[in-house]
Amino acid sequence: MVAEVISPNETVEDVRLKLRDYQAIKTRLVLLVYSITKETEVHMLDDTARVYREGDTLEFPEVLPGFRLEGATLFTR
Repeated sequence: MVAEVISPNETVEDVRLKLRDYQAIKTRLVLLVYSITKETEVHMLDDTARVYREGDTLEFPEVLPGFRLEGATLFTR
């Protein structure tokens, strides 16, 4: 699993290249956290993806059984 906070200075190309690198090494779960929009883009190894918003609960039982994270906790200081 990788969780990365995306800087406002990073380009779309930068983020896509990082995602490809993670996928190339068979990372099963990649979380791209966008603090400005308060969204988390989740990519699975099978190429499925989903966007979670601040009020959503992130759960990935097939990859991390028992893991549960309220999206809002990613954006509190």
